[in-house]
Amino acid sequence: MIEESSSPGSASSGAFPFSSTMASVECKRGLDLLAQLEQILEEDDLIDELGFVHPTQLAELNANSGFGLLDLSNEAQSADRAMREGTDGRSILYDETVFWNRDHKLAISTTELPLLVVAAKKLFFDSYKKYKFSKNPEHDLQDDVLRHSKSFLLICSDNGTAWNSRKLVISRNLCLSLVMDELRLSALILSYSPKSENSWSHRRWTIKQFHRACGDFSDVVAKESELVKRIEERTKMNYRAWNHHSWFVSYMTWRQNEFDWNHRLIQCYIGREALWVHRRFLSQFWLNHLSSDPHSIPDVADFLQKELELIISFLSSPEDEFDANRTQGQLAASYFFWVLKVLKYSFPNGPLVKPWRNLSGLGLFMELLESSSPRRILLWRSFLGRQSWDELFNSLD
Repeated sequence: MIEESSSPGSASSGAFPFSSTMASVECKRGLDLLAQLEQILEEDDLIDELGFVHPTQLAELNANSGFGLLDLSNEAQSADRAMREGTDGRSILYDETVFWNRDHKLAISTTELPLLVVAAKKLFFDSYKKYKFSKNPEHDLQDDVLRHSKSFLLICSDNGTAWNSRKLVISRNLCLSLVMDELRLSALILSYSPKSENSWSHRRWTIKQFHRACGDFSDVVAKESELVKRIEERTKMNYRAWNHHSWFVSYMTWRQNEFDWNHRLIQCYIGREALWVHRRFLSQFWLNHLSSDPHSIPDVADFLQKELELIISFLSSPEDEFDANRTQGQLAASYFFWVLKVLKYSFPNGPLVKPWRNLSGLGLFMELLESSSPRRILLWRSFLGRQSWDELFNSLD
């Protein structure tokens, strides 16, 4: 009986060395693949797009690039490796069944992600621990943290510790090159994960550091606007992108305002509240600029008239099957009353205490409100204030 019961135990115990061996092999492969990934990132530091693809898609990418797997019968290629020319002409050694890199684009096979995650996490936390607890960290320790945290974040973009490690390094060694690297890294992550909250947050922190280091950064604001616009047009309901966009409006010059672009999006994507909320931020920025100039009254009146004409155009849209035009009209009217209220506080003592005095089209505006959204009139009246509401519409009697 004892011998029989010990037999399964001995078989089970014999499996442990095998499992340990397999784990060791996987760990070695993960570290090897991570080294290849980090080499690619170092050799091609202008990568602007990243994707995680199925192995069959990776094979198609290699085929379309004019590359094919080399003869694996050759011992030098027994590990499925191939020499590939980097974008800048330098050779990069990597496993073409796992990676594809060309024209500043990078693709990674989804089948190897678990191994990469384990390896990247280990190397990052080991390097960060050494750097964090070193009284006088050497330059090599700093480089290790930046290199390993970058590869880790590319496959685990919302790891807050990795982002914070980069903040620590940059705070201790604030320079333009490091700041620009951070902008490129967050943009790369946002290319495949546009709703990554930590990436957007880190990007705002980086822009603040750039402002501290350089002062004038109008070019960065312009490029930031282009980046966010591309993301917003691709993911229209991306709250994090719109929140970021509204944040950096305050860094714009008044000449960089985006009313026309916002208008085009509103016309294309009917009933999207995020677009109207963003227009409020743009209007607030514009009115703050005008309120600082005592000679800007005609500009304010012209702005208000154009906004009213825009609102009327949306309220006049015919009803549709999904009620999207009605929603658009309600959002437009709410925006207009918000602008009127802001004007009251922007010019509390000037001739624009009653900014609607010379507006054309108020009668039509009220008729459209009564026909499209009669139940919301009391809400808008309460928001604007009874006295202001009466001054706005009683003059029409």
